[in-house]
Amino acid sequence: MHDSAPIPGPSSKVMKAWLVALSLVLSASLPWADTHRALYDRCVKELWERRSDARALVALYQADDLSDSVDTQAPFEDALRQLLAAPDADPEVKAHAAAKLSQLCRDEGKAEEADRLDATLGYVNRWRVLGPFDDENKQGFDMPYPPEIELQYEAAYKGKAHPVSWRAVPPGLQAGVVPLDQLLDPSEKVTGYALVFVRAAADTPCVLRGAYNEAYKAWVDGELVAARKRYNGRTFDQFADACTLRKGWNILLVKVCNQEGGWNFGVRLTDPAGRALSGLTFSDDPKGVDESKSAILAKDGRAPLGFKFEDPETQLAAAAGEGAPADSIETYGLLMTILKTCDRTDDANIKVLRRAAEAAGSPPAYWVALGDAEVDHNRKRSDYQAALDKAPQDVIALERMAAYYLSRGMPFPATEYLHKARQADGDDLDVRAVEDKVRLQYATDGLALADVKEAYEAHPGCAALLEVYLEALTTKRTPEPGSRGSPTLRARADRARRSPSWTRWSACSPSTSR
Repeated sequence: MHDSAPIPGPSSKVMKAWLVALSLVLSASLPWADTHRALYDRCVKELWERRSDARALVALYQADDLSDSVDTQAPFEDALRQLLAAPDADPEVKAHAAAKLSQLCRDEGKAEEADRLDATLGYVNRWRVLGPFDDENKQGFDMPYPPEIELQYEAAYKGKAHPVSWRAVPPGLQAGVVPLDQLLDPSEKVTGYALVFVRAAADTPCVLRGAYNEAYKAWVDGELVAARKRYNGRTFDQFADACTLRKGWNILLVKVCNQEGGWNFGVRLTDPAGRALSGLTFSDDPKGVDESKSAILAKDGRAPLGFKFEDPETQLAAAAGEGAPADSIETYGLLMTILKTCDRTDDANIKVLRRAAEAAGSPPAYWVALGDAEVDHNRKRSDYQAALDKAPQDVIALERMAAYYLSRGMPFPATEYLHKARQADGDDLDVRAVEDKVRLQYATDGLALADVKEAYEAHPGCAALLEVYLEALTTKRTPEPGSRGSPTLRARADRARRSPSWTRWSACSPSTSR
């Protein structure tokens, strides 16, 4: 349980590690899975077996990422549905499962089911937004712009590039995400605000669980309840902050600062365990609120002293303390990376993963996970080599080393490691995908397309192979009839292209993330 009294300060850097290796060691008591398919099956099993505690989250996101490298996503989807029906599953784990299943349903064109799942999560879907103001050199985070000084619903202010005023967000938000970069312009090196009125039937201590791109602050009835200067991407239920909704109307004000890339956020209100609060009314229209602004701001939005609530990162951090086993330490580092809870310019997750690898000693999985998280390419290679020193025939470590050399524009050593990986396991689809990437970039167009097409047609359910095939067709610029795969698989391929593990396949742009 997490105590609400202190507001957690900034941690060090979470450079997004590639999830395929992030939880290679979910339990020291189980044998390590040295192929992508075996690891996928194991993570799906772990998701169910650990459904009652926060460690299941690592298995959930690992299985999701690995589903791109296998022929079918059905075992993962079945496990999510089974977990949602389980009365003994942890509520916060259930929430992550519902959010992930909603995304998969949208990929499959099942919008109604996705909407039903979203409705169970308690997203705040009514907002007014204001901005942008400046965040040059990240100075906007600490700059008290007008809404923090005096809240005026009808006022206009001098913004970063032009006058700004409050405007209502159009209805129809998907998964509760407010796309600030589609509503406010410009959208980089900027600060924006969002406001919503929330009516509660009684005083309700609760938890504001949010996802922010990037740094944020939050106030409830004028009281600061959260402040994290952590510039990184958004993930579901990234942060948990305690607050109190008082009887009647309340004002929730959120400030989001963004340096580059996407600018968005989403929040939901839950009980201490992570279940969505029921009976709340939301409004984005001040005229529909029958309490005066002064009366609302006179309330105290802070959580009661000693209020406890569930926070997965806090739980796993406690389990990774002094003298903890290597797998507990690693699980904490993996969750930090998955949820992006640290600023991208720091390396807290890498430090935790290195501590885990050094504590574990021989299992290669810890060193692969560390190498995936590393930013420095020399340390990355060194970590992969450490894994191979401990297990020379380890398929995943061999594939990683091959992908590393491909990302450095060095096809010959990449091919050598791929050959070794093939000898160790000739059926691993991730190895085949990297092989096809090498052929696509360094063989003739005709030979490359033939090899890639053969791989995809042999495994038409593999999103990673489809992505390479689509790239081959794009390069050739002569798409073939029926070659694009199903809409569901194309959605998975698109997510595969945007997910972190794709960087290890990109020889032209090693820094590109999928």
